Amino acid sequence: MKPIIFLITLFSLISLIYSQCTSPKVDVSSGGTGVCGDPIDGCTAYDTTSTADAPKCGTCAAGKAASSDKTKCVTQITDCTEYAADGKCTNCGSKVASSDGTACVASITDCRTYAANGKCTACNSGKTPSSDGTTCITEIVGCSTYESNGNCKACKTDYLLIGAKTACLYGCKTEGTSTNAGTCAACKDGFLLFSDKSCVYGCKTEGTGGDAGKCTACNTDYLLTTAKDGCLYGCKTEGTGANAGKCTACNDGYTLSSGTCTKKATENENPDNDDDNSFGLHSSLLLLLFTFLL
Repeated sequence: MKPIIFLITLFSLISLIYSQCTSPKVDVSSGGTGVCGDPIDGCTAYDTTSTADAPKCGTCAAGKAASSDKTKCVTQITDCTEYAADGKCTNCGSKVASSDGTACVASITDCRTYAANGKCTACNSGKTPSSDGTTCITEIVGCSTYESNGNCKACKTDYLLIGAKTACLYGCKTEGTSTNAGTCAACKDGFLLFSDKSCVYGCKTEGTGGDAGKCTACNTDYLLTTAKDGCLYGCKTEGTGANAGKCTACNDGYTLSSGTCTKKATENENPDNDDDNSFGLHSSLLLLLFTFLL
C-alpha cells in the first residue's frame, strides 16, 4: 500500500514541477498540464484548444467576456452575445449593434445605422431619420429637418415649407390659400410659376398645347434643357445620357463644377494701382513744399 501512495505522491510532485511556468509565462492549458504561454489579461480558465503559441481563453473574470476568437477578455456590453478582439460588439441577439460597436440598442424599422445612444443615424433608401432619431420617416423632397411624426420641420435653401408641413415647394415665395393650400401662388425672383403651380428656375415662357408643363424659352444667360424641364445657368452645352440635365461646358466668364456653372468673380476695374498711388504721393509732396515755403 505504501509503494502505491509513494508513486502517487511522486507523480503529483513531478506534475507540479512540470506545470510551473516562468514569469511572465503562465499555464495556458485547460487542465493545468504545464503548457506555458503568454497570459490573456482577465482570463480565469483557458480553453481546451489553447496552445503555447496561441493561448485561448474559455472563461473570463466577472465583468469580462471572451472575444469570438477567444484571444481576448473584453469588457462586457449589455445584451451583447459576440465580441471582436478589439472589444466591439458584433452580435446583439434580438437587438442591434451601434455603428461604433459599443452598445446594443433597440431596432428601429428601416434604420440602417445607429448611434450608441440608440438614435438612428441613417435609414434605408427613401427614408430619413426624424430630428430626434427615434423613427425613419418617408423622405420629403427639399426637406432638411424632420419632426418625429414625419412632418417637415425646415426646408432647404430655395424651398418653402407649406403650412401643413408635409411638403417643400421649390422656388416658391408664397403658398396658396383655401383650396389652393399646398400649392405655390407666387415664385421667388428668377423662377416662373407654371400652370401646375410649380416654379421653374430660369424659365421665361411655359409652353402650350403639347408643350404644356414644359419650358420653351429661358431667361438671358440660361440654356434650355433638351427635355424642356429646366434652364441651366451660364451653360453652353448640356450633357447627354446619364449627364442629361447637367452642363458639360459653360459660357465664357463661367466656371463648371459638378454639372453646374457659376459666374467668375470680376476683378476690380479700379484698384489702388501704381498711378493712383503715384498721384497721392505727388500731391503729398506738393502740399509739404507749399507749407514749407509759407
